[in-house]
Amino acid sequence: MKKIDKPLIIEAIKTDVCYFLRESRDNYTYYNGSAGVSGLDHFLFDGKKLERSHNPSWCKILKVPKKIEEEVSQPNINHRYELIDKTLKSSKFPLVLEKDNITYMNDEGYTQWKQEYSQLQSLYAEISDTQPNIMINTPFEFKIVMEFDNIKEYGGFSYPVQKGRWESDGFYPLTEKYVQHQEIDTILFPDIILPARESHLTSEQTYKIIRKHVQDNINGKYAHITSDYDFCFTVKKKIPLAVKEPYQKNIARYGARKPKYVTDYRHCREIQVFEMTHQIVKYNNYTIVEGFKGNNVEELKENIDNYLRDLMDKINSPLHDCPNCNGVGVIVENK
Repeated sequence: MKKIDKPLIIEAIKTDVCYFLRESRDNYTYYNGSAGVSGLDHFLFDGKKLERSHNPSWCKILKVPKKIEEEVSQPNINHRYELIDKTLKSSKFPLVLEKDNITYMNDEGYTQWKQEYSQLQSLYAEISDTQPNIMINTPFEFKIVMEFDNIKEYGGFSYPVQKGRWESDGFYPLTEKYVQHQEIDTILFPDIILPARESHLTSEQTYKIIRKHVQDNINGKYAHITSDYDFCFTVKKKIPLAVKEPYQKNIARYGARKPKYVTDYRHCREIQVFEMTHQIVKYNNYTIVEGFKGNNVEELKENIDNYLRDLMDKINSPLHDCPNCNGVGVIVENK
């Protein structure tokens, strides 16, 4: 790595238990942050690597470092050309040719074989020896940009959702990376603080989470999905009848001139128990689902899990028509 004369600028958030660090954006002209997501992964702080936080953009350290070192590679040495086919070794084709003796640097800055040796170029391969990396002291500025009594590191979450309009488009995990925050919070606070602030998902993200969860967990014995699109979704409950209802069923083959009716019996009826659309489409008179919210990312996840659990309890709970009121009331089975 090229030695940098300007100091490494480190942004730090001070808490009562540690410091959260990241490389300042002002460094990018020099360090580029390419060695790690926080830009500091390839440095040693008082001889140790930084500890990762749950936020990949920030690392942790217990105290302000006294010394920062960077591991730097050294250039290869002993550049030479060795004979590719060792069986050709002779006075005409020596095993090794010193690079400085047979090459020169042309006007464009490239290594070029001297004219008197150019006929040997195809027979030789360039070889060199590596040197061990060395540690160099890195000048730095430690800037505390914010102070908090404590920052709780929140865990993440992951919910499978559909990628596109069709199931064949596949699925992807909707994680905490998709969480949104109030605009003022994104202006006032670094991203590592945001999980502790008000967190929410959009109406469309919420729709996708609910849709996939119902698809995966519905019990077909008690309910089924009657509309399943990326813009509207409906679930109906199956309620077994207390008394089977007879009805006439046409069993004549398609194209027959006359219908042929037989008596069949209806064993259950259906009622709608859940329907939704989302804010972008607002399809017909479907209920627009509100985005999940929480005072922080942890509460957001709790609210999502509680909602999904309660919804599936409602959808999958067995119901039967009351035999005494002929379907005006229902009986809820104890699970």
